[in-house]
Amino acid sequence: MKTNSIYKMNGSFFKTVEDFPDCQLNPAAIGTIEGFLCNMLVNPDDGKICLSYKRTDLIEFYDSNGTLIKRMHGPDHFLPVIVEDKRGNGVGIHSIEGQTRDTYFGPVAVDNMILHLWMSVFRAMKKFYPGLDQIVVFVIICLITIGCEPANSILNKNSRYFSKFPEEETVVFKDVCEYKEGIAGTLILIDSTLVILNEQPGIKNFLNCYSLKNGILSNGYLSEGRGPGEAIGPMMIGASGDILWVQDVVLNKVFIIDKNKVINQITPVSFIEYPIADRYYMIGFKDSLHYFGVGSANSEYKIQEIDLITGKVINEYGKIEKTPGDISLQLFKSAYQSFIFTKPTGDKIVLPYRFLDAIEIYNIKTKSSVAIHGPEGYDVAYSPMGNQMTKTEKTRIAFVHGTVTNEYIYLSYSGRKRYSSDYYYGSSIYVYDWDGNPVRKLILNRYIQGLVVSEDNKTLYAFDVKTGFLIQAKIN
Repeated sequence: MKTNSIYKMNGSFFKTVEDFPDCQLNPAAIGTIEGFLCNMLVNPDDGKICLSYKRTDLIEFYDSNGTLIKRMHGPDHFLPVIVEDKRGNGVGIHSIEGQTRDTYFGPVAVDNMILHLWMSVFRAMKKFYPGLDQIVVFVIICLITIGCEPANSILNKNSRYFSKFPEEETVVFKDVCEYKEGIAGTLILIDSTLVILNEQPGIKNFLNCYSLKNGILSNGYLSEGRGPGEAIGPMMIGASGDILWVQDVVLNKVFIIDKNKVINQITPVSFIEYPIADRYYMIGFKDSLHYFGVGSANSEYKIQEIDLITGKVINEYGKIEKTPGDISLQLFKSAYQSFIFTKPTGDKIVLPYRFLDAIEIYNIKTKSSVAIHGPEGYDVAYSPMGNQMTKTEKTRIAFVHGTVTNEYIYLSYSGRKRYSSDYYYGSSIYVYDWDGNPVRKLILNRYIQGLVVSEDNKTLYAFDVKTGFLIQAKIN
């Protein structure tokens, strides 16, 4: 079923485009149409369309061809509540007392703004048909102001939106071994060896290696401390070329070691240390001598490319031209935090955002970029405190971890609100290709932390936060 019917100037039918949101309403056809009744405004200058729905807190923006640009659901994220009513040979629709809510009405465009009246209305009548008056038991009316510019342009002028993955697959894990050392927060795979970053507070060593061939877990290395060759706050590990690297966000340095010494357990294990000149939320290596960083509060760009040896910034990507509501650059970077993962070939970067279901992909060679929003398309919910964001009860945790191969981007996704249980663990994995196309959604039968996929994209490894086991699953 399609949302928009487009007609030519002479009044003849042209085409229908874009599916209704999939909310499993019954009966499918009548229920969906009735449940998603909406108001419509059209911009006479460029033909863009705004749809504001009457029975769910949902707003959509379409371009002049009827293609969905942005879907915003909130602040309460409720769905239409209606049921089928059979009357003789016909079918009507029930509203449900105390459950069916009316929302947007009376939209009007003023200058560069769209104004809506907002009603948080629960219907008290048991039957509703067009033409009957509504009996309202509780009404809150306020004015909601929404800019005509879609929210997704906040991240990138070149933005795309999708509402559903082409494929969904349930992944069933099996246990590999119990990891008794602590919490396997980050995993990387080097040949047949899992390198594990232990995030358990109070541990003596941060790293272990587990051989998938012989099932042996190595002794710990990279000790806790502030002395030479010691770390305090490892944030991320990775492998690039012949090196294994570790980012310490407390000591603000990078540890480097020959990865073959680690996987072959050649002792003593000693690291070379390089200071980081700026504060980055996370880094990812381009090659063995250069890395990318995100989260710097001292630049108007999102990404910096840094020379490992000198510590100097040699390039920047993703200039922030404008912030929503003209908030400070520091507040914008606090609210729109992202991870960073580099394609093994070093020519592309993906930024998965922490508090909205969006990613950005940067092509380093062409300096082009694109943002991909979806499938829900929600924005960051937060309260400002100076130049820092404060999470609220409505803040949703989007991506919590990730890994990449030369073919695909794998991102562990939560979607739960900040104060709900297990909010920081992944319950599904969103898969994209490096052109930003959504590929499939993997629905997990366990909550995971840590994630890595084999080079051939056939095997997924993770850490089960409930059982403490390293786990694996076939995914292709």
